[in-house]
Amino acid sequence: TYNPRANEVTFLLSCTLGAALSLDGQTLTVTSGERTVAIFDGYQVCGVETAGEYTRMTAVRKLDEATAQAIEGLDANVAALGKQNDETAAVLAALLGGEQ
Repeated sequence: TYNPRANEVTFLLSCTLGAALSLDGQTLTVTSGERTVAIFDGYQVCGVETAGEYTRMTAVRKLDEATAQAIEGLDANVAALGKQNDETAAVLAALLGGEQ
């Protein structure tokens, strides 16, 4: 089975840990019989663990440098906006508290 989420996909495989690790950097193709169901190209294995009689493998999509930097910039902007929002809420609470 497999579970894709955004730039990450988790597979539950019937193979050894070593076999799962050997998939790093490969095009990951999910098939059902003769039919291709999904293709995950450009993914890097980031976690492998045993799960009962199966192997759980998680892979993430490798981002190019420009995209990775853009995401870091967005994260910083969101954090700054959250801090600004907290500061504004504190000022408003102080102002409203002073009027009561």
